[in-house]
Amino acid sequence: MTAVDAHWEAPWLTQAGPARWMLTAGRNLPEPRAFFTELPRVLAAHGIPVSRLACGMPTLHPQVHALTWVWSEGDAEARAVPRPHGIESTPEYTASPIAVVDAGAPVLRRRLAGDGATLDFPILRELAGQGFTDYLVYPLVAPGPGRYAVTWATRAPGGFDDTAVATLRGLEPPLSLVLQRYAALYTNRSLLETYLGATAAGHVQGGRVLRGDSEDV
Repeated sequence: MTAVDAHWEAPWLTQAGPARWMLTAGRNLPEPRAFFTELPRVLAAHGIPVSRLACGMPTLHPQVHALTWVWSEGDAEARAVPRPHGIESTPEYTASPIAVVDAGAPVLRRRLAGDGATLDFPILRELAGQGFTDYLVYPLVAPGPGRYAVTWATRAPGGFDDTAVATLRGLEPPLSLVLQRYAALYTNRSLLETYLGATAAGHVQGGRVLRGDSEDV
C-alpha cells in the first residue's frame, strides 16, 4: 500500500461518523449557515455533546475582515457575526484564546467548571457563567491571507471526555477542506458584488459570462 492509499483509507474518511458526513452530505450544503446548523446535530448523534461552536472564516471584503459562524444550544440555526478590519488590535481579539492559537499554539483547552477550572480569558468567564463546563479551540489549515480557527464548548457534566476530545480534534482535516470551499465561494461573491454590484454579480455567478450577454434596463 502506498502512502497515498493509506491516506485515503484513514478512519476519519472511511468510517461512518461526523468527518465522513462533512465530506459527503455536509460539503454539499449550499452555504455555511446550513452546515453549522446541522453539524452539532450530527455530532450529538455520534455521542459528542457540543453545546456551542464558533468558526472563523476570513474574507476579502472592504468592510469585513472575517465572518464568525456561531451556533449555540437552542438556536434554530447558526448565525454569522461579521468582524471588521482592525479587530486584531482590539481587546476582543488580543485577550482571547483565538489570539493564542493564531500565534502558533496547536490547541488550547480549558475546563470551565469544577476544581480544574481555568478562566484566564474573558470569553471563558462568560461561558462559565452560562453553564458551560469545557472549551476547546484549535486552528484550521487555510491557504492565502487570513486564518481560520474553530472553538467547541459543552455544558455536559464533567466536560468533554477523552473520546469527544479525540473526535473533535480529528475533525481538523475535513473541516479545513469544507471551510476552504465555503470561503472561496463567499470571497468570489463578495468581490463580484463589491466591484460589479449585486445584480451584475448574480448574472456572472449564474454563468452569463459570454461576450454579448446583456439585458436592457
